[in-house]
Amino acid sequence: REGLKRTGFGALITCLQQPELHKGKRFVLKSRSRCHQVVPGEDAAVPGQGQSQILSNRAAQHKLEKDLANKQVAHRIDDRCHHLMNTSHGISYYRGVEQVDATISVPESWAKFTNDNILRSQSQRAASAKLRTDIENLLPVTASEMRRQFNAVNVAFTKRIAEMADAKRKTQTHLAKVA
Repeated sequence: REGLKRTGFGALITCLQQPELHKGKRFVLKSRSRCHQVVPGEDAAVPGQGQSQILSNRAAQHKLEKDLANKQVAHRIDDRCHHLMNTSHGISYYRGVEQVDATISVPESWAKFTNDNILRSQSQRAASAKLRTDIENLLPVTASEMRRQFNAVNVAFTKRIAEMADAKRKTQTHLAKVA
């Protein structure tokens, strides 16, 4: 609570709690308080969206890298099999090899899997670009609103300081006349 009083927002809360503030100044201060509470609410969704987008991008990248690694392993196997002959070392008959399901992985399923990974990756990249654009559009709006509120509060504080100085001067003048 003590740390809050030292910040600008803490000073704002303190000023809002003072009943002697005039309605005009109170309106500006309430407006400033509302801005402080509303703008972070709008911005709060953006980091969450950014985090989820980063996770989605990493997942898509991981799947693409895994697919590439699998294709490289398959290419090495194909290359090795291409060079095998009946007289190659280690070639022998294995029982039950003819019963292996040959439809587990076919070129069409590999191509579909790869295309799905590429489409997922492209959609994640498009979502990242859209989020980046949204953030770039939100930042100037937020900055201008904060600047506008900052100026309005400074004007209200300046008027209040002038009023306090005038009241002090009048009180000192009145005190000098009485004494």
